[in-house]
Amino acid sequence: MVEDQRQRCAEFVGRIARFAWADDFAAARNFADSLLNTVWKAWADADDEIWGALELRTIVGRVSPDIAALKAGYSYARNGTGQSISYLKPCRVVRAAAGTWRGRVHGTLEVTGRSVQIPPDKVEWVHRRDFTVDSTGSLERNLALLHGWLRDEPQNPQVLFRLGDSYLATRRFEEALEYYGASSRSSLDGVPSAPGSIARSHVRCLRSAVPRTRRNSGSRLWLLSLPGLSRTSRWPKRSSNSANRCLRSSGHSGP
Repeated sequence: MVEDQRQRCAEFVGRIARFAWADDFAAARNFADSLLNTVWKAWADADDEIWGALELRTIVGRVSPDIAALKAGYSYARNGTGQSISYLKPCRVVRAAAGTWRGRVHGTLEVTGRSVQIPPDKVEWVHRRDFTVDSTGSLERNLALLHGWLRDEPQNPQVLFRLGDSYLATRRFEEALEYYGASSRSSLDGVPSAPGSIARSHVRCLRSAVPRTRRNSGSRLWLLSLPGLSRTSRWPKRSSNSANRCLRSSGHSGP
């Protein structure tokens, strides 16, 4: 199987190299990027679709020299009705020398320089995996890698947040809430997401699955326990609206 994949790749690229797997996706991606000799690089996972991919060359050709990367919308996970419950905006097209991968699982591309957003009506990445069908193996693999990473860096907010996302994708909501909460309480340097973003993840989790009777006693406490968020906090507008809808549906008023 692997050898067949190498042969197919050889039809499109001039160089194939071997990488010794070390439970670190960022290390593997940095190695792969080092093999490129292009001015720009774009990336997608094997189970991603790029809507509007034919527009990329035209868009890149019009980018000013001071732009180091282009961000694009990424619908990562959806619920049973097809609604996106995890929508990201990562850098997807980067100048060759401007990006380095960080993170053993769900790696983040750290970009040196300015980035701009590609309009979603032009180009958008969509994760096509159905998390409810035939996905146990890879999801459990990711969870194992994340827990291994957490053993090495027990207070890393990025690892905690990614564990929350992974448990949410597998609909294991109690675990998702546990790790989102732990991430929100962590204050190490380099935290990848603001409290408002973590609050939105809590809200998505509670609203999509936790029974209404459970929300009555828990949702408001979860949200108000986040650092920097209180009755008088100035929440980001989108986060505030989402939180208030969740809390109203459970019989509470918003913060």
